[in-house]
Amino acid sequence: MPATVAMILGFNVIMLALIELPLLAFTFAPEWTPGAVARFKAWFNRHSKLLAFRGALVISALLIVKGTIELL
Repeated sequence: MPATVAMILGFNVIMLALIELPLLAFTFAPEWTPGAVARFKAWFNRHSKLLAFRGALVISALLIVKGTIELL
């Protein structure tokens, strides 16, 4: 039971990290945060196609491995 609760909490922390990190940053460094968020957004816009390609590549490789294992 405690392992299940820890797993759910860990999942939610990771899933909501893009919301939680800027909120924490605004709490502790309100002057610095808007610039950091703007730099991250600019970086993400420049690299979004590459990130999407790599994500699709990893998912397709995992699906190929799964299909090969099930075939054997």
